[in-house]
Amino acid sequence: MALTEKKEYKYEILPNGSIQEREKTLIMRDGVVIADTNHRRVIEAGDDVSMERAELQGLAGVVHTPERVEVVRVRKVEEKAVRDAEVEVERVRVEKLESREVSE
Repeated sequence: MALTEKKEYKYEILPNGSIQEREKTLIMRDGVVIADTNHRRVIEAGDDVSMERAELQGLAGVVHTPERVEVVRVRKVEEKAVRDAEVEVERVRVEKLESREVSE
């Protein structure tokens, strides 16, 4: 009754150029699957894949072109600017509410 573990990987290229990886772990007893789990993650252009499996590194090398990496970098900068602005608006709103409460 030997238990063994096997991992299988499946990749999908998303429309935005990100790579979705599905890792399926199979637990087997005497060659028969008795349990399995799935884990998904997304690798964006510009993510460090240097410590990943060679298969994923090769795929990222083809899909994550310098142009795509730049698009992702700009998008992240823009998203951060929006989040920062939303935080500032909320900070000012709370400050005004607190100042009204103190003056009353």
